[in-house]
Amino acid sequence: MTTKSISTPRVASAVAGIGVPSQGDRHRLFFALMPDANVRGQIGRAVEHLRAQHHPAGRWIAPERYHLTLHFLGDESELRPELVGRAMSAGKKVRAPEIDLRIDGATSFPGNKPPWVLCCLKDTASVHGLWRDLAAALASEQVRSDCTREFIPHVTVLRDADQALAPYPIEPIVWRARDFALIHSQLGAVRRYTELARWPLDKSP
Repeated sequence: MTTKSISTPRVASAVAGIGVPSQGDRHRLFFALMPDANVRGQIGRAVEHLRAQHHPAGRWIAPERYHLTLHFLGDESELRPELVGRAMSAGKKVRAPEIDLRIDGATSFPGNKPPWVLCCLKDTASVHGLWRDLAAALASEQVRSDCTREFIPHVTVLRDADQALAPYPIEPIVWRARDFALIHSQLGAVRRYTELARWPLDKSP
């Protein structure tokens, strides 16, 4: 069972320039759900509320970089075209329904400089199903990912925080995810996300 990429020309142009890293850059590859403008706006309002209530210091994530990671495929000095090819083959194998997410809480993960995240407090079965299907597709293409770790659906909004955040309710963010994407993150003198491919999820009846 396969799906088609909904942006074949964009995939070709995005891949054409990879594999030639800038000096000192790091290149990350991951699958993610990417919010539309409406959901990004809702996340942004939740972030402003957290800032006003808690006044943390740290690195706030830019709205255009909001995402929910499904699988992280690694962090390397260059992005290898053969790895991108196998990841794309895995993405094409996945067939799963559209996902209704309800992001209704904020918290931080453990660490000396804990990341702050927005998360789903309950009813994450559908996104866990997509995560499992994608894990199986990646394994069939011999692509290693972080699938052995517990999957906690979340959107990171603050990195290197100077304080932890106890579980905190937020105004619910309703997000219908209609597709998932393969993203290249370049870290260095230039920081950018490049969408390499995107696949639609099946519409609900």
